[in-house]
Amino acid sequence: MGAVVRTAGAGKRLKCFLRDLSLLLGEWKRITEKMEAMKGPGLLYREPELAERAVRDFLTDDVDRIAVDRPELFSRIIGAVDGAIPRMRSRVQLYEGKEPIMEYFHAEEQIDRLFARRLALPSGGEIVIEETEALIAVDVNTGSHRNRKKDGGGYILQVNLEAAEEIVRQMRLRGLGGLIVIDFIDMASSADQKKLQETMQRLMEVDTERFQILPISPFGTMQISRQRHSQSLCRDIRRPCPYCNGRGTVESASATAVRILAALRRALHESIAVGAGERQPVRLIVHPDVLQILRQGARDELEEVEKTCCVQLTISASEAIHRENFSIEGLGQ
Repeated sequence: MGAVVRTAGAGKRLKCFLRDLSLLLGEWKRITEKMEAMKGPGLLYREPELAERAVRDFLTDDVDRIAVDRPELFSRIIGAVDGAIPRMRSRVQLYEGKEPIMEYFHAEEQIDRLFARRLALPSGGEIVIEETEALIAVDVNTGSHRNRKKDGGGYILQVNLEAAEEIVRQMRLRGLGGLIVIDFIDMASSADQKKLQETMQRLMEVDTERFQILPISPFGTMQISRQRHSQSLCRDIRRPCPYCNGRGTVESASATAVRILAALRRALHESIAVGAGERQPVRLIVHPDVLQILRQGARDELEEVEKTCCVQLTISASEAIHRENFSIEGLGQ
C-alpha cells in the first residue's frame, strides 16, 4: 500500500499520523466489506456531512467545547468523535437552553466581526483590515484616543500588543494568507519594537499554517508571509456587488438564505403561539437568487419551521427587494 502525506503534516507528532492511518484503514476495510457483500451496483462510500467534516478537520486539543442544539445532530457528532478522537467525547455537549444557541453564545456578533473592516481594541485603539489582490493590509491606530494625552508612550506599546493579538486571531478566523503587511503605530524605543516582534512570534507559533515574520521596518511596518490553502472567508462567502458595479461586496445568496432562515425562526417564535390551533399563513418575500437557494437546499429546514412553528409558509420572489433583505407578511394577524 501507499500513503500520501501532505505539507500540513509538517511538524506533527507521530501519533497524529498513526491515528489518521488507523482511521483510513478502518474506512477502507468497511468499503471492501460492502463491495464483497453487494451483488450489484451500490453506494460504497459517501463524503461525510458538514458536522462530521467539521469534527474531522477542526476538532483539535485547543477546542474546549462543541455545543449542539439538536439531539439528532448531537448523536451524529458523538459518533464521529468516537470514531476519530474518543478522548474528546466529553467536550461535545447538548445545548438545551430556551434562548437560541447563536444568541446565547453571542455567535452572531462574532460572525459580524469577521466581515467588519474596522475592529475596536480593548484600550480604545483599532485596526483596519483591507483585502487586495496582492496582499492584506492592516492599519493600527489609536482610535478614540488619538487626540488624548498618552502616558509617556506606554499606551502606544499597549495598543500595538493588543493589535498583534487581534490580528493573529483574525488571520485564523478569516483564513487570511499570502503577504500580510501590518502598519503598527510608530515606536521610537527599540526595546518596545523588540517586545512587539517577540510577541507576534509567540502568538504565531501555535498557527497550523507555515509562516515567516520579517523584522519591523524603519517605516514601522511588519511583513508576514502565511501559507494559503484556499480563499479567505470574505472572498468565499461574499460576492462582487451587482448594485455598485463591483466596487463593494454583498452576501452570497447561500449566506443570505442561512441568515434569513435563522431570522425567520426567531420572528415566528416571538410572534406566534407555537403549536396552538390552526396553522397560520405566513408569506416570506426574498430576492429571486435567494429563493432559488431556499428551494434547492433548504426544503427540510423549511418543512421543520412549518411544523414546529405551526404555520403555512409561502415563499415568493421580488426583483424589487434588495439581495440581502427579506420581508415577512402575516405575523400577528
